[in-house]
Amino acid sequence: MIDVGLPKCPADLDERISFEDKPALFGSQYGVFVTHQTQSEKQKMKTQTLTKIALAVSGVIATGVGVGVGVLFAPHAFHATAGIMLGEDINLLNEMRSSGGMVLVSGLFILLGAIRAKVAFLALVVSSVLYLSYGLSRLVSLAADGIPSGSMLQILVLELVIGGICAILLQRERASR
Repeated sequence: MIDVGLPKCPADLDERISFEDKPALFGSQYGVFVTHQTQSEKQKMKTQTLTKIALAVSGVIATGVGVGVGVLFAPHAFHATAGIMLGEDINLLNEMRSSGGMVLVSGLFILLGAIRAKVAFLALVVSSVLYLSYGLSRLVSLAADGIPSGSMLQILVLELVIGGICAILLQRERASR
């Protein structure tokens, strides 16, 4: 193979070349390639990156930060951080742990979507439904039961924000298909 002296990656290109206006030339062992990224391709890449970040954050919160794991395996300690005392009611603990398992499994699937592009769309659906259903249910509780503690209000806002971001990204993903 003859080396024609072309740059091997965009960082090696002359700084005077604008990637938005002109195609980039790349040399490789297979020959010379000309690439040009359209605005829609750039937007799609941006959306994919934002999707990965959103799914990673929402998945970590649902699993690693302790929601799923905490509620399933240590419900007393988890709820005590928000000022909630569960007591020893076996039926209540059973109900708490079951929702913790669902959040944990959902969070693991959401994390899978952050890693595997083929699962990302469905993971956005799961994340949107999970977080928005919790947030909207807390709004119902606000109307029916009154204003909870500040930490519960912060959780409400977090759930609505994460669910909203995932829903917006879901719309973008659907539009780009």
